[in-house]
Amino acid sequence: MQSLASRGAPWYASIDLWNNWAAYSAYFTYMANADKGSGGQQSVYTPLYKEVSAWLLVNKLKADIAYVLGHGKSWWNDEFQRNQDSATWMKALPEEDRLGGFRCDELPVEAVLLRWHLLGLNPIDAANVAFAEWRAELAKLSPEERAAALLQDEAFRRTTKEVQCKHHYRYLTLLLPCAIYHPNRKLGVALCAALLAAHDGIAAPESPWVRWCTCKARTCTSRACSRT
Repeated sequence: MQSLASRGAPWYASIDLWNNWAAYSAYFTYMANADKGSGGQQSVYTPLYKEVSAWLLVNKLKADIAYVLGHGKSWWNDEFQRNQDSATWMKALPEEDRLGGFRCDELPVEAVLLRWHLLGLNPIDAANVAFAEWRAELAKLSPEERAAALLQDEAFRRTTKEVQCKHHYRYLTLLLPCAIYHPNRKLGVALCAALLAAHDGIAAPESPWVRWCTCKARTCTSRACSRT
């Protein structure tokens, strides 16, 4: 099971709200009206209950929550979990001796694969199952809300790529040749071959690993499916 830190508290809040939307809506609506007819003083929390109960009736909020969950399923959860797991070379050690991090031999490949995944990520594409719930909620919005949601999607993906480039800059540039030292040597060599071919303007060598590495439109929910 992934830890709270690996996904982050916002993820758990979002998924809990998504899975129990009707229950939360009923609770906050009830609490917002609990003071009526009692003759007593209004609770200091009543304005909060009223505000939240009103939020939960807004379709745009539900679409936004579905969008957050879509990114979690598409790549975010895998990335956070991988970054906290012990490195491949530590798997031979007793579990109590394993530490998170220490993955320099894997980071060039992982940075490139994440980059390609983000470049090919298109939530509005019907083939992208991770965002199916977002697209369903998107269809319920007014034209104005839908247009705003699509602009937000574009801005979010642009910012995501900028931040990923900033954090992985060394691995995408100076340290990129170190990709060949990836624990899955076939994957590391295939990636290097594909990158060299792209640099030289020629076709990449034919191999299943190269075909997988150079695919920029993968819609697999888990990016970890072919690394081992």
